[in-house]
Parts: sequence; structure tokens; C-alpha cells
Amino acid sequence: MTTSVITPTCNRLVGIKHLIDYMERQTVQPTQWLICNGGDHIGLTNEIHDPMPAGAGNLANNLSNGLDAATGDIIVIMEDDDWYDPTHIETCLKHLQNSDATGDQTLRYYNIQRKAWRVMRNRGAALCQTAFKRSMIPVMRSAIGRAMKHGNYSIDAYFWQSVRSPTHKDHTVVGIKGLEGQAGLGIGHRPDANWTRDENKLRQWIGDDAARYL
Repeated sequence: MTTSVITPTCNRLVGIKHLIDYMERQTVQPTQWLICNGGDHIGLTNEIHDPMPAGAGNLANNLSNGLDAATGDIIVIMEDDDWYDPTHIETCLKHLQNSDATGDQTLRYYNIQRKAWRVMRNRGAALCQTAFKRSMIPVMRSAIGRAMKHGNYSIDAYFWQSVRSPTHKDHTVVGIKGLEGQAGLGIGHRPDANWTRDENKLRQWIGDDAARYL
């Protein structure tokens, strides 16, 4: 079974460098990795560079380009501003043995500028930790179209509205907020969100990797 990883990047150079490290130490390596960049060209051999203005259209265009180029039986979305456990891809593949889509229903966020964290729970999963079988590509394309049409930029929410596959609670992702580059669109980026200040929380979640961000 082949696996394509799509990174719908917003040109966060620091984040990409971290993600390269996280990808290299994955216990299961992807067959294909597509970095779909709507910002400045960053010169990676696996980059699909298609410049667009910042915002939801950028993310939607990047993700669409990734879906066009993906050849894998399994599609895993890994974003450039998040931390990934070495078992992340392995965990996705495990859960996709018995379902069409998967993701962690617990959304863990850490904002490095505020030194604060928050945890959310949802029926679905954030885009950065969503994985699905190739047969679900039309569902993801529909979610992209609906999100753009309605002016609601939560592509992941529209995707999971149409999917009945179960999520899991294996906690292989932490959303890192406050990195350089284009601002994100999700709730983890909102200044009015309910955050708890605690620098030690990131260390509890990701161990020595916290030194990259603190």
C-alpha cells in the first residue's frame, strides 16, 4: 500500500525545517511527499509552487494541487507548523485498516508567543491530522468547494460532516501556533480563544522537541 503525504504549506521556513526532521524519523516513511506552496518559492525538490494571496484561497489551492498530484492509496495531511510524533504515519495506517478516514479528535494547541496552550475535542479531526483512503478524495474536494463557497474556511469541518469514519485518541500531533510566515485560519490562531499560560505544558507533550520552540 502506497502513502502520499500532502503539506499545504503557507511558507513557514522554520516550520518546514522542523517538519523535514519529523518526517525523517517517522517509523513508516511515505511513498510520496508533496509540499504545496502558495507563498515564496522555497527550493525543495518535492515542492509544488503555485503563488496565491494569503488566506483561505491559498490553503484551498495548495490542498487541491496536492490532491491532483497524489498517487498514494492513502493520503496523509501533515502541515508545516505542527509537531508530529515519530509514529504518526504508522498510527494513521493502523486506523485506516478498518475505516475510510481517520484523525485524532483531540486538538492540542500550543502558542509559542503567548507560552499558552489549549485542548479542544471535536467529532472530526483538524486538517493537520486527517488521513484518508484514496476513495475519499472526491469528498475532500467537495469539502474544499463548500468551504470556499460559504466563506467558512474550516475545510476539515466540512470534510468530517460528510464522513462517518471513527476518529481516535492516540495524540500524535500538537498544533504549534505563532511561528513566522502567513497567519493561520483555524481557531488555534484566534486571540480570543481560551488559553492557559504554562510553558511546561509543551515539554510534557513533546519532550525535548520543545526546545525548538521555547
